[in-house]
Amino acid sequence: MSTKPIIRIREATVSRLRNERGTVFLYACIVLFLTSASLLFFVQELEQKRGLETIRASSDEAGALLHAGMKYAVLQAEEADTSFTVTRSPENGSLVIDADRISEAGWSVTLTVQKPSYTRKVTFHYNRESGEITNWEERM
Repeated sequence: MSTKPIIRIREATVSRLRNERGTVFLYACIVLFLTSASLLFFVQELEQKRGLETIRASSDEAGALLHAGMKYAVLQAEEADTSFTVTRSPENGSLVIDADRISEAGWSVTLTVQKPSYTRKVTFHYNRESGEITNWEERM
């Protein structure tokens, strides 16, 4: 029994492995790149969702502030005889109400909500006799 064929097989295997080292390194780099790219994509998507959620929450706050301002303006118009301006400054924004009398029972009201990120402005007409709000125009 000779050990020469076994040595040749081992030498051939070692030789083949030496030639495949670059391939294994290439595959490892590709897997690392794909994993990193996927991770970066998911982190970016999470940040975008978080930013949109912040904007939506701020918009909801501004909408609630506009609604409260509209109710306040209608109550003030019921009692006032002349034009009036009211300014409120809640925690993170401001509300300005400008109401001008346009007829005996009619008022033109402008509400402006200013938040750190944007401004919403609403103009409407209020009829004191019928209690109707008409010509609602909202701008951002």
